[in-house]
Amino acid sequence: MVIKKEHILLLLLLCCVLLFSCTSTDKKIDKHSNKNVEQENKNNKDEEELLEKGYNLPVSGSEKTEAENSCKEVMELVSDLYKNADKGTSLNIVIKSKVIRQMVKLLGNAGYQARCNEAYSNMENYKKFERFLKKSISGQKGSCIVYDVHTDGGIGRRKYIYNGKEMYVLAASASWDNNNKPVVTYISSSRIKNWRYSEKGWFCYEVCVPEYPEVSEMVDGSFLVRVKPINSKKRKYSKKYVFGLGYQGNNLLCSDWNASHIKDLDFNGMYEYLYKIKYKKKFNPEKYPDGIPKEEFEKLVMEYIPVTAGSIQKYAVFNKKKQAYLWTGLGCFNYAPSSFATSIPEVTDTRKNKDGTITLTVDAVCETVLCNEAVITHELTIKLSDNGSFTYIGNKILHNGIKEIPSYQYRINKKNKRTEMPVSIQRDYKKQGTEVQYSGNGKLEFAFTIEDFINVYNEYYHNDNSSIYIYPCEEWYSYIQDFGKYKGMVHYEFTADKEIWTLPSITIYTKENRKEILELTVNFDDHSYTKKMYKQYEELCYYTLKVFFPGWTKKKIIKSYKDINKLAYKNIFPNKKGFDSGNPPSDLYYQGKIGVYPYFAYGESVRLCIIPVTAKVVELYKKNGTLVHKIQ
Repeated sequence: MVIKKEHILLLLLLCCVLLFSCTSTDKKIDKHSNKNVEQENKNNKDEEELLEKGYNLPVSGSEKTEAENSCKEVMELVSDLYKNADKGTSLNIVIKSKVIRQMVKLLGNAGYQARCNEAYSNMENYKKFERFLKKSISGQKGSCIVYDVHTDGGIGRRKYIYNGKEMYVLAASASWDNNNKPVVTYISSSRIKNWRYSEKGWFCYEVCVPEYPEVSEMVDGSFLVRVKPINSKKRKYSKKYVFGLGYQGNNLLCSDWNASHIKDLDFNGMYEYLYKIKYKKKFNPEKYPDGIPKEEFEKLVMEYIPVTAGSIQKYAVFNKKKQAYLWTGLGCFNYAPSSFATSIPEVTDTRKNKDGTITLTVDAVCETVLCNEAVITHELTIKLSDNGSFTYIGNKILHNGIKEIPSYQYRINKKNKRTEMPVSIQRDYKKQGTEVQYSGNGKLEFAFTIEDFINVYNEYYHNDNSSIYIYPCEEWYSYIQDFGKYKGMVHYEFTADKEIWTLPSITIYTKENRKEILELTVNFDDHSYTKKMYKQYEELCYYTLKVFFPGWTKKKIIKSYKDINKLAYKNIFPNKKGFDSGNPPSDLYYQGKIGVYPYFAYGESVRLCIIPVTAKVVELYKKNGTLVHKIQ
């Protein structure tokens, strides 16, 4: 058969089309296949990174369903106790400890490993969980579930899984809705990066959590679970003798002391804790605005500490004029939070002594950060009376544990406890404060020095508080200022505690090699505002104005600094017109040769400023737009 030429061409064209089509299809398949491979590689990489981080791990559908169902089943068991419990009127429900313990016991009777976070509480059916931990230590795979009853009546479920190499925890939580129905609120899975089971029966572990730079603040993944139970005697001793003291706000349990060495005890700090131990209720400081009356304070302290009234007056902060002991609550001035302070004291052993006293061996159990069932161990000796009362006789830190304790911060700063005046007060200092003079370079200054100001300030403060407040000038922070309107002058700055940089402060400017005051400012960091800190700022304003205006009444001083500070907040300057720029203030108050003005600029502290003035200076302020007020 003869094939025509055009047929051959047509056949060739068809072959080319088919070949191109096949090639194109292959390319599409290859491209699609590559995308799948890339996506699979990306997924594998993401999963590897997730596993490496160890938190927010994927939870399978079956594990999720199991966790949800078991949480609801457990909550149904305790639903009657929850429904009948007194929940109060607060939005944040807190059920009484008695009911929580009943819930735990009910779950225990049903065969569950159950516990709560109440101090000194035991885990129901702990032996099963202990067997799981011991098998995990030996390398055997397994899992075990523990249920937590929360203070709001909700349930937490933790399933611990050991795969022969790593341990994981699948955590779930459920709460009650408005119709008293259980609702699972979250389920998460995390790897436990380190864990141990201690000889004392504590399961200590730390889960993987987000870390810097992923988060800006530390996330604590530490957990401490009591497995072996505490016996009833040790629980009773723990609750009665040490739980009420703890390790913050007083140093009875975290220092070495006895009847012969008590001078370092914080008597002012311990009072509220002793009060609660005796009266079973919180100390109410509002009843004592001028301090705790002498007899009341000493009677309570002497009941629990082997000390005389004279020694208490000697070592505590006592106001002789008011015959009262000073008291202040824990706050940013006198308390820096630490993990150790959150520890709970637990009695682990008791020993009767020949003299009739009892020595308690106590562990500081810390769940947060430190995750340690015995940060320190100490021996507390007590003396029991026939009527059921007791006295703390002494405390001793064992095994050089004192190194593990952060430096104790006294409730009322130890430095503020200085009651002696550094030099005798000369009354003419107050007269000199009203005189002004020109220094060698033509700067107007007061005719009295920094030391003069400190002495007069401390005299007034001492009269009211039986202690001094401002330390000698050589303890102030100082430098030669190389910027602003006081360039080349000496900048002196005082704060009651250099470690707390946000505290209100006093700044004084002088010419180099001179101590006469060019300007004094009382400063408050409003960006770290607290009511308590502002109150301290106002106290600095009060005594400072009293130094410069000794004839003013208390009422006039208070009204003056309050009015002036209001103007500071009312007239806030932009940063470029800050204090050191020399920008004129909104207002100037003056009496005789003393001027007072407010100053506040964005990014700076609020300032109450005191300067020497003359008629010429006052006119210059007026000319620059400052409202001038003559104080009558």
